[in-house]
Amino acid sequence: MNALARLFFIMFLSGCLTVANAREDNILMIRTEQPFEIAMEKIQGLIEEYGYSIAHTQRCDGGLNDFDYETDYYRVIFFGKYEEVKALSNDHPEIIPFLPLKFLVFAENDETVIVSLNPDVLADYFDNTDIKNQLQRWQNDINEMFSEMRL
Repeated sequence: MNALARLFFIMFLSGCLTVANAREDNILMIRTEQPFEIAMEKIQGLIEEYGYSIAHTQRCDGGLNDFDYETDYYRVIFFGKYEEVKALSNDHPEIIPFLPLKFLVFAENDETVIVSLNPDVLADYFDNTDIKNQLQRWQNDINEMFSEMRL
């Protein structure tokens, strides 16, 4: 894993851990019996169906192997709605480390797990109603995507 990918991975994990003390529902997660490749294809399709664009899909297994974590199936999907991310970044630069949204997708035994930081937990750090509403909309979209993954 290159240095930039390692940085994104560390930011994702630290973001999850930072908010962990604030709320119990800081992480959104789904576990599915779908094979990794099928789950990846389905979640990427859902991202686009919900009007988001996939900015990048990062393989992380190489760097994880350096830490003796063996897997061939470990990806981070970076996604968002360009205009929303641009507007929030311009108006609230303090939210930039949490954007774009991310799904961590990995195989575990015979299942695939998809994890995301719950965007709504960031609302506690902002006094602006518009940003709170936006974070809630993202949470709702992620929950809906996860519900569709269960089908």
